[in-house]
Amino acid sequence: MSGSRHHFIPHFILRNFTDDSGRLSFWRRDFEGFAARQTSPENLFHERDIYTQIDADGTRNTRVDDMLTKLEGTAASFMGQLLPMVREGRVPVQQHR
Repeated sequence: MSGSRHHFIPHFILRNFTDDSGRLSFWRRDFEGFAARQTSPENLFHERDIYTQIDADGTRNTRVDDMLTKLEGTAASFMGQLLPMVREGRVPVQQHR
């Protein structure tokens, strides 16, 4: 996630709403008419430097980005295991360790 372009809805979530070609349909109020458009998950729900902090000396601090990247990786793995079960109508069962 480090860098300047941050998604406030993570890719791992957006990818679950794509069509067979990997595209998302979207609509905004400022579009003429009511026709939806399509794009890739990478092109939606992002903002520049949303999580970057500027330190007192002017350097870019990406600690929050780095923490969110780790969290997103864990969440993506969990969702990757959970969603196929739910789509098949199975109930996830907690495994005891």
